Order: sequence, then structure tokens, then C-alpha cells
Amino acid sequence: MYCQRAAGDERHARAAQPLGPGTLARGAHIVNVGRGSTLVEADLLALLDAGHLGGATLDVFASEPLPPDHPLWSRREIVITPHIAAETELAPAIGSRGQAGPVVAREPVTGGVDRARGY
Repeated sequence: MYCQRAAGDERHARAAQPLGPGTLARGAHIVNVGRGSTLVEADLLALLDAGHLGGATLDVFASEPLPPDHPLWSRREIVITPHIAAETELAPAIGSRGQAGPVVAREPVTGGVDRARGY
């Protein structure tokens, strides 16, 4: 699981180590919820193409939003989430319980997905 923060020289720190059959068990599943820059997407695709990885779940990417023509979108072994991984702060989480009423009543709610931005 990749969940490190990246800044300055830390960019690609994890991926700078060989990301390949020698470092990951056959059938492994990569989860990246930290920073998109810590995983080299081309390495990930190469491991999937070689049949070494079982899949990946990605919440962050080197370029966000992920371009519509990016090859990650077309891979069945990859689950893409809309940059939602984060610590849950108690007060806002409790406050969001109030959203259920408008949803059930089919009324507008706040905090929705901005489709124009891609997430």
C-alpha cells in the first residue's frame, strides 16, 4: 500500500526502488492512497501487462484529474476512486449525517462531484 506523502526529493521515492517481480509477490494488489507521484504508472502498467500483478486500486495519480485518454482507465484490473482517501475528521463526518434527508427527498445536496473538473 502506498500512502506516503511526497514533497521535493521524495517524489517517486517508493517507485525509485525496483517495482517488479522481485519486490512484489505474484498476484499482489497495489493500493495507492497517498500521493500520485510516489507510484510510476508506467511501471504499474508493465507489471500488469506481464501478468505479475493481480490489480491495483488507485485514489491518486501523478496528474489529476486523470486525463480521459489515460491507459489506466481502460484496465479491468484497476479500480479508480475519485480522490476520496483521507483521514475522517469527526465533526464534519457527524455533520454530514444531515445529508441523508435531502438525498431521500431527492433534493439538492452540497459537496457533490464536479463533473467539469473530472472528480
